[in-house]
Amino acid sequence: MRALNVSQRRFAMAAVMFPLAKDWQIAKAAGYSDVSHGALRVCAHRLFHDGKVLEAIKELADKEIRGSALLGIATMKKIARLDGHKDQLKAAQGLVGLAGFTVEQKISVNQTVTDRTGAEMLERIKALAAANGLDPVKLLGGNAGPVVDGEFSEVTE
Repeated sequence: MRALNVSQRRFAMAAVMFPLAKDWQIAKAAGYSDVSHGALRVCAHRLFHDGKVLEAIKELADKEIRGSALLGIATMKKIARLDGHKDQLKAAQGLVGLAGFTVEQKISVNQTVTDRTGAEMLERIKALAAANGLDPVKLLGGNAGPVVDGEFSEVTE
């Protein structure tokens, strides 16, 4: 900012204060002569292409963002304190993260897979049937014996 003259400083401040304004409106708000609309447009174009002015705008925008961070934190605190708010947990996690803490969760899953298909299943059924005095053929039907591959043909009428 110190590298700029007074008019350029006002332009940089106006650019940050009115980010949605047109370039010529920013120049007018900064106090540049509005004798003609074209002169304002040329002046604004020249200023928005000046490296020193762009650096000043970036410096002011960074300050604005850092200042707004306090508003964001205040809003997060308000939501975190409001029981039942749909974003209460997110706000609390955000505040914890800003404080430099992390919430870690470790999940351990142990899974045992038992094959209960095919030949093993048939043998288990046969063993249970024999232990209970039942005929495996009645329980399994035609599947009591070994599995036999077969062929088929499609019949259409």
